[in-house]
Amino acid sequence: MTEPQDAPKKLQEKRVPEANVEEELDVDDKFAADADDAVNDRPEKITDQETLSRNEYLQESLMKLNGVFTEFEPGSDPKKREEEFTAFAKGIEQQRKDIQKEKDEGIFGPHTAKAFAQYKEWLEKHAVPNAVRTMDSYQLAIPPGCPITLPLDQHQRAQNPELYKALASAGKQKLDLKVDTTRVPSEEELTKIDDTFAWLERCHEAIKDSQNRGRDEYLVNQIRKHGLPEKWLEGRDMNPDAWRSSAFEMLDLSMRTRNYVEAMQSLFKDSQYKDFPLQFPPGTSITVEAHGKKHVLTDKELVDQSTRNLLAHSKIESIKVDLPEDLRQESPANKQKIERLRAWLDKHGPEIDQAMVQITKAMENPDDRIMYGDQEWSGNWKGRFNANDEFVGMAAPGQNGKPGEKLQDVNLVGYDFTTEKLANG
Repeated sequence: MTEPQDAPKKLQEKRVPEANVEEELDVDDKFAADADDAVNDRPEKITDQETLSRNEYLQESLMKLNGVFTEFEPGSDPKKREEEFTAFAKGIEQQRKDIQKEKDEGIFGPHTAKAFAQYKEWLEKHAVPNAVRTMDSYQLAIPPGCPITLPLDQHQRAQNPELYKALASAGKQKLDLKVDTTRVPSEEELTKIDDTFAWLERCHEAIKDSQNRGRDEYLVNQIRKHGLPEKWLEGRDMNPDAWRSSAFEMLDLSMRTRNYVEAMQSLFKDSQYKDFPLQFPPGTSITVEAHGKKHVLTDKELVDQSTRNLLAHSKIESIKVDLPEDLRQESPANKQKIERLRAWLDKHGPEIDQAMVQITKAMENPDDRIMYGDQEWSGNWKGRFNANDEFVGMAAPGQNGKPGEKLQDVNLVGYDFTTEKLANG
């Protein structure tokens, strides 16, 4: 909505700190202003232009921010969460309409008074204390102008700011803006609210800067740790937000591709006939160790049987994926590489995921697997034997056998099976 021309421009284009917003969402009837909540049963139209200007300014602010300072508190039934939030959103919109109606009528009515009280309570009990706690958790200095007054020592001097921060973070310093929400606020009261809001924004900016520094440090460390292209580090200073977004996206693409390549080779090794589909992303090369020697294999060599035999009896040492040389995702060369990697993940990711789920279930219930021939068992698995020393199955690491069974170390088990036709076919 457009700010009234004659209204004080105190909170115009201000925004509430994101660090506090996500905690401030109640489906209770916080919007209805019935007779019990009304400031006046029949509020009179404001005739004084200065008072009207302050009232309109307040109402504009409340309509902009009521989705923030009104709390959403879902019930205990998760199935009703969406329905409850829909009702909450409708209540928010209805409250805005009710305040707009009072603004159009030139009155400080019950809906304005109710929202004003909610806003004041949110600032005093939620936004400011949460900002102090968050600043403390990030070990950041409290910006000047904190609305919670510093406690005074025996000489009536402000105590150490660090002590104040500790007290406020523990909830022992309460905020009282001393603003009367039952009438149009004075210029002094509006200034007090505006100053509180400005202080919250300074906290938000400090927290955001600290978070971004942490994210940037993490990204730089990951890029260097995994030997990713050096040019991925470029652009941090020119456009940090764009760099950060692209770096996270490309780091995720790189790590997922590497993980799936490693999982594919592992599934190929573990398949009984070495027949699990084996196809690496275009341009990928891996370094493997087999029989004490290292070998570099490319995706194009997978068609060779000797390469596949080597993969079946080797361990991956490193994986090199054909990645974009820098983080400009719209560059034609980079875009082509990105699309090829995503296409490979879309094609092979689901079959690898499905195979890994099946293996996980089988390892949880080894006796349910159908196996034939000699099978090696490692990783502290134990053989289960009954009272007659007959082998009855395997026990996973840390598991005990059934009553009457004993566990023994085994490393090779021979499996066989027979079939029998029953009466039902």
